[in-house]
Amino acid sequence: MGAEGPRSFSETRAARLAQFISYREAITKLAAATGESMAIIASELKAIDLGSHRHVKVLIQHGPERSNGDIQSSALDDLLSETINSGSIRSSSRAGQIYPVGGPDEYGWFREEFIVMLRRLNFPCPDTLQNPSDTPPVAPDSTPPEADALDEIARLKTEIARLENLRQTEMAEMCEKLAAANDMPDVSGIERERDEAWQEVERLKELVPPRGEFLIPIVVKVQKQFWVDWDESKPRPKAVEEIQPWIRENFPQIGDSNALIQAVEKVACPFDRNPSAKK
Repeated sequence: MGAEGPRSFSETRAARLAQFISYREAITKLAAATGESMAIIASELKAIDLGSHRHVKVLIQHGPERSNGDIQSSALDDLLSETINSGSIRSSSRAGQIYPVGGPDEYGWFREEFIVMLRRLNFPCPDTLQNPSDTPPVAPDSTPPEADALDEIARLKTEIARLENLRQTEMAEMCEKLAAANDMPDVSGIERERDEAWQEVERLKELVPPRGEFLIPIVVKVQKQFWVDWDESKPRPKAVEEIQPWIRENFPQIGDSNALIQAVEKVACPFDRNPSAKK
């Protein structure tokens, strides 16, 4: 009599299903045993090309029944990439487009072959991998806490980079302004000349008569004509012979008044006349 076989078809089916380990079961148990993130585990499995290994199997759902079948696709590779990018177990974005049926609960490996490969590569291989999972599968699109943490770390890194670029830009602008300030010429001499000019303006204002009508302009012109370049080394202009005739000739509006002509001539004179100079 031959070796004793299975006692029922149910036992045969259970044995066949026990040969299969789903992607979700494998990644979840490895993460729980090692304490590492799912993204790191998926990255290491992808690095050894475990997703396209010849022993890959797919478990196809047909109502309440399941059966094992070979697939020739990169379905597991895509699931690994999805976990690396999201940090969680999710269906590939290409699921339903190029794969017949399936996701992280349908695609997987022969259990024994998977365990042998991990041990051969000296990878962590917890005992929990040897038995089918009794834990209800996590919802395919659920995000574990470590995925949220990875997203937050990525966001903070981006914000730090942005702030660092902003700081460097502002520092560069400040350095340019300081360099421009250092290159400015010394304006102290210009400021001193400006102050002296304003002082001269104030002094000249004191010399301007508040009312410049009638005889005042004539007095000024007489001074410019006879006294502007005169000093004690030169003979004094004669009042009667030189100054008064010049006034009468150039200012006919007062030429008929000897009193006005004499008044202008006396006011224009810059000193007290010596009586001997009077004519």
